[in-house]
Formats: sequence, structure tokens, C-alpha cells
Amino acid sequence: MKTHTFLLTFSVFFYITIIFNGQAQEKIPNFLDGKIMVGQQNASLEGRGEEGSRWFYGMQDANNKSGPQLVKPIRSDFELTSSDQIYFRTPPKRPAVQGFELYFLTVPESMAQKSVGHDWEMARSLRQLNVLTGVPAYTEVIQKNYEQGAMITFSWHPNNPFFKDKDFKQISKPVDLSNLTHRRTDNLKFMHAYDEFHRQLDVLANFFITLKIENRPIPFVFRPFHEHNGNWFWWSITPELPGQKQKYIELWRHTISYLRKKMKNYNVEMYTAYSPDKFDLMNYPAGSEHLKRDGKISNQQEYQFIKERYLKGHPGDKWVDIYGLDIYSDDLAEVSELICFLDQLKSKTNNQKYIAITEMGNNQPSGEVGIHPEYFKMLNYIFVNNPCAKKLSYLMFWRNSGDRSGKNDEHYVPHLESPQSVIDSFVNFLALPIVQTL
Repeated sequence: MKTHTFLLTFSVFFYITIIFNGQAQEKIPNFLDGKIMVGQQNASLEGRGEEGSRWFYGMQDANNKSGPQLVKPIRSDFELTSSDQIYFRTPPKRPAVQGFELYFLTVPESMAQKSVGHDWEMARSLRQLNVLTGVPAYTEVIQKNYEQGAMITFSWHPNNPFFKDKDFKQISKPVDLSNLTHRRTDNLKFMHAYDEFHRQLDVLANFFITLKIENRPIPFVFRPFHEHNGNWFWWSITPELPGQKQKYIELWRHTISYLRKKMKNYNVEMYTAYSPDKFDLMNYPAGSEHLKRDGKISNQQEYQFIKERYLKGHPGDKWVDIYGLDIYSDDLAEVSELICFLDQLKSKTNNQKYIAITEMGNNQPSGEVGIHPEYFKMLNYIFVNNPCAKKLSYLMFWRNSGDRSGKNDEHYVPHLESPQSVIDSFVNFLALPIVQTL
């Protein structure tokens, strides 16, 4: 039996008795004793690469003399820019957290085959089955990252089941989420939406069952229906329909319960993360002297103000292992204060929950594409001077993405063409004693 590097990390990340019946899970909090695992979404699937040209898993190399071959780069942008590029005082580092997207698997076959763009080329490649093992290529990608020591986390942007060939974005009219938890036979459209949604859940369950090495389950974090307090996804509760918050809660519970029931006899090790966006959490009313954006939770009124908005849609503690938050901001006081909020939230549960920044980054300062020159310096300052940061279990930067031409480019960790000052501050951040990489 192999000994995986990841077990050294994950054994202290979670010591949990798994119960797949919707009951609370027994936990002993011991998360690397103050270390914060740092990683990135899609780090091993796409990026800018060593020569500055866009690459992604599944891209064909038409210049290969033996015929088009899949491009599978060895090193991610995270690894390429995590070492000291001038004096080489620090070795390259790999992400301790590898984030992956489940939309590539659950999107209907018709959409996957006819849609164009690098995301769709990647999706088609990841969905391909290995003729020898019968598992999708995506499973093999996960297995490789797990064996290298990474913690695995999944986001899910399910396509809108109420409309054929619609993606995950919000449409002009919010949908009634209750039609996904109760099958209505009196309305054909709603019945088809229910069936399509549960087709997607079946795809997830079957995929999660394949996440094993030598019959040992690969532990992973599942983060469904994130950023629901915004107004950009079809599952959003803003703007709110009558009873939409409770319908969202039921959808969350139904999804986890359904998956647990499907996977009950297959030894699957799934943990769940709840992750609103920072969207409206600190929209303090003008003139409120006791509510200040000053980098800390100064009083109980501030804590209650943020908590009320954060927990809007929370499914309940027995359904959630990790309190997460998606933070895209270059505002030092805002980022620092939200981290302190998570710390206080954790303490209110007697430290029975873990806290994480489930998505993080800054991409468009002053309307220009790129990482703010001071962004990683800001993070360095926070993680050195804010004691609340030490309570975080992990943080994950979002993906480095874009099309072949370099247009529609977005990146949340530096690449080799980023300004040297940004790369240097990224290296310094990863070198902090509190940060855990591989």
C-alpha cells in the first residue's frame, strides 16, 4: 500500500468520523497547528506557461511531428513564479490546495460537444474515458495531484436546468428553486428541470465514487452553490423571490443528502464548504459611528451586521464542515476585517468548524487587466500582523485563464510575464512561516 504525501497534510487537516446520513460529523480540530494551506483553482489545468503562450489541458499541439498531441505542461504558473527568479534563493513551490471545477462533467453532452472555446475543449478532454480503467481523464488528474500531496477541492457551476443549453449565469428572472427539490408532475417544464438537475447530481455521485487510489478514497471538499448572496448565478437569492432564502437552504440540504445517499456504500470521503461572496457583507449604513471599516471587528454590532448577511442561506451546521468566504478585493481593511469575522465565527462554534478563504484574488485594478502591484504586499502585511489570519485553514486563489489569443485574460497568481515586483511579492508571501505549500 502506497503512502501518499497528502496524508501527512490531510491527516492533521481533518480527523473525522464520516457519517453519510446527513448527521453532524465528529471532528477534532487540528489543522496544521497554525499553518495555512495555499493553492489555486485549475493550477494544473491551464495557465500562461513557460513561454508565455496560453495552454490548457486538452489543447492540441499541431506542430508535433507525430501528429497532434495533448499538451500537458509539467509546471503551473503558481510553481513557475513561486521561486526567486533572480537569485534563486527559494525553490519552486506547488499549490497545497488544488481547486477543480465540476461543470466540465455535469454540463449536458449536447452543450459539451457543440460549444466552442478553450473551456469546452478542456471539458471534452476531461470527460473522455480511459479505455482500460473506464474512469474519466478528470479522475486521473485528481489522482495525480493527490499523490503529489495536494488537498482537493471542487467548485460547481451547474448549468441552469430550467432552460436548455443555458449556463450557470443569472437570467433576467430568478428561478423558483423549490422545483428542484420536489418533482412536479403538473408542469412539464418544472418536471424536466427536476430531472435534468438530478441527472447532474447522478453524474457527480458517479464521479466522486471513482476518486480512489488502490481502493482508498481521496478526501475532497465539495463547495456547491457558492456566492449565492450575489446576483450573477441562477441559484442566487438576490433579488429575492418570496421564500427564496429557505428554498435555497432546502436545495443545499437536498443536494448533499441526495449525494450521500447515492454514495453511501462506496466509501467516499466528502466534506462540504459554505461560501458566500463578500458582496454585501460590509455595506455599512452611512453615518453609523459604531460600524467602521478599520481592519478589525471592533464591537458586537459589527460582528452581528456581517453575520446576519453571511448566514443568509446557511443550511445549518450539521450540513457544513467549512465556513468559507470568496474575497476579491485589494482593500486592506476590508480583507483584514472579513478574516477577523471568520475567526470570531469559528470561535462561536467552539472551534468545531474550519474557516477558509475559498476564492481569493484581485484581477482588474483601475480597469486594467492584471494583478494590483501592491496586492501580495497587502496579503503579506495582513498575514504577518493580523492574528486572526492564523486561524484560517486554507486559501485558494482563482484560476489563470483566457483564450488562445491572450484576450479575455484573467490571472490571480503571477505568470512569467507579470511585473517582477508582483512576482517578488508573491514569492515573499509564500515564504511566510504561516503559509503551507508543497
